[in-house]
Amino acid sequence: MGTSLTPEFWTLFTVLLVTFTVATVAVSAVLDTLVLRMRRRRQSGRRVDAPVEQPERHLVHR
Repeated sequence: MGTSLTPEFWTLFTVLLVTFTVATVAVSAVLDTLVLRMRRRRQSGRRVDAPVEQPERHLVHR
């Protein structure tokens, strides 16, 4: 007993595909934003008066 792929099937398939694609992109964007905020917060929390290491003289490009 075979089944045929009706126009209703393709309509529903398209709607679900687009919905889940948009949801995936949105969740990815939110997670990227959260990671960037965490990195910025971690970098800004570092001490400002910490000594800056100077590169060795023979490694400095002229």
